[in-house]
Amino acid sequence: MEEIGRLCAAWSFLESVSEITLRGILGTGDKYSPEKTSQFEMWKRWEMILEHAQEKLTDEEVKLLKAINDEVVTVTRDRNIIVHGLVHAAISLPVGTVVQEASLEGVGEKLPFVRPPAWTIFRGAEAGKNFPISTGAVEIVRTNMQKLARRLTDFNIKRNYQSPLQRRIDIESGWPKPLR
Repeated sequence: MEEIGRLCAAWSFLESVSEITLRGILGTGDKYSPEKTSQFEMWKRWEMILEHAQEKLTDEEVKLLKAINDEVVTVTRDRNIIVHGLVHAAISLPVGTVVQEASLEGVGEKLPFVRPPAWTIFRGAEAGKNFPISTGAVEIVRTNMQKLARRLTDFNIKRNYQSPLQRRIDIESGWPKPLR
């Protein structure tokens, strides 16, 4: 679970760096404001990056962004498997075991999985596919995101693209509120 938290932080940074790239390519005179583009899903942001890059960047820069986009597609899929996949597993209980309140406390020795834990896709073209759960898998996906974010950050620095969002100094208070 801790590693999934790190993965989510890496995703947020990759989204932020992608937004900086898009805003840098669009410039200030475009019809899309930072408030609007920052609401886009990652795929839409990259669709716009590639569309407008062809008009404003060198062929070599466009080629680099296309390669990064191909990898963004991969890490997006991998992230979605981890973050949105349903977790399924099954164990074999001894005959006569009564499970109350979905608890297996007191059952005794470790029980074997008859279906190892897996993330299961529940919607879309890959619905029903299963992927093994492991900390290592999450670490690989997080590391891939971080590598892409570094490559994109390097691109943004070379092009002098900077964050278009105004940073506010106020911090919300009384957040979060517990549900009743």
